[in-house]
Amino acid sequence: MKTKFYLLFLILLLLPGVLYGQAKVATAGAQFLEIGVSARAVAMGESFISIADDASAVYYNPAGMTQIYEKEFMFSH
Repeated sequence: MKTKFYLLFLILLLLPGVLYGQAKVATAGAQFLEIGVSARAVAMGESFISIADDASAVYYNPAGMTQIYEKEFMFSH
């Protein structure tokens, strides 16, 4: 009987954590992160990984910075 009580207590203790874990996540905070970084990338539907050869390569594909041959400046949010 004591074991059943402890098991029931443990289940009731862990149940709220499971319910909160299924709540909507990241629906209200930091929505500015959904805004595209580069107008060029946004125009291509954010599929900019393979041709990131400008200052926005820092965000999309850091290896693309090797294709930058001039000084570039980019301002973002």
